[in-house]
Amino acid sequence: MISLSGTSWVIAIKNARRHELQRKDVAAAREQWQARQQHCDLFQLVFLSETGLSTDMIRRYGRALGGARCRDAAPASRWQTMTLIAGLRADRIAAPWCVDQAMAGEAFKEYLRLQLRPTLKPGDRIAAQGRTIKYLPPYNHDLNPIKQVFARLKALLPKAERTYEMLWRTVGQLMDRFQADECLNFFRHSGYLSN
Repeated sequence: MISLSGTSWVIAIKNARRHELQRKDVAAAREQWQARQQHCDLFQLVFLSETGLSTDMIRRYGRALGGARCRDAAPASRWQTMTLIAGLRADRIAAPWCVDQAMAGEAFKEYLRLQLRPTLKPGDRIAAQGRTIKYLPPYNHDLNPIKQVFARLKALLPKAERTYEMLWRTVGQLMDRFQADECLNFFRHSGYLSN
């Protein structure tokens, strides 16, 4: 019998992902990518990704002294969502952008044109500048260092007030917390080595 407790559920998810990584095509693509990781110029790379943020990203549990009930406030109205897209460079977060819609093709093209392109310099590997776009192998999210940025950002967000405007403002302020050494550490943690 399978238990749906937290531990069993996490193990089931990890096993499902591990199974996909064992496919021959996925394993070969990962191996090729990891070979390139060892010889790339980190300061010419820009990793892009998007994540969803919502006003309902509140802490669900808390502690209180002496058996007192733990209370907090959260908006009772309709939850609102936004999409955050950003680029991670080895020394900074590049072109963070929040939109109040899903990241579809046209919105992504607008992001590239209006937000990311002005931050690029000669040598950056982006098609808009005459460079190439490389897609990560499927099921290999751990090779994208910006996923670590988003995980850390979401861990910091539950401390913020939960209106749409405050969420938008707080995301902007939190983006400034990611310093150059931390960005480089995200790259290293994902297996990228600096030359």
